[in-house]
Amino acid sequence: MNKINKMYFQDCFVIIFFTTILLALLIYILKIVAGIAPNNISGIFIVGTGIIAFLFVIASATAVISHLKKNKIQLYEEEIYYIALAKKD
Repeated sequence: MNKINKMYFQDCFVIIFFTTILLALLIYILKIVAGIAPNNISGIFIVGTGIIAFLFVIASATAVISHLKKNKIQLYEEEIYYIALAKKD
């Protein structure tokens, strides 16, 4: 069970790390693109689209983490089994 928890927390860390990088990149790009928008309506549309993308990123990362938490024993026991099987060969 300890190895399962370790693998689960490693996966969660990777998901959160890359989600944070993606969100930082999205904010950076939105800031630049909104700054060069030809008018206010375009800027509002761009920011609105960015907010929707932001929400989708957060929702998908949350869904993956909750799926891992809900099924972690089954998922990681299977992974541990196949890793051990691969080491035998």
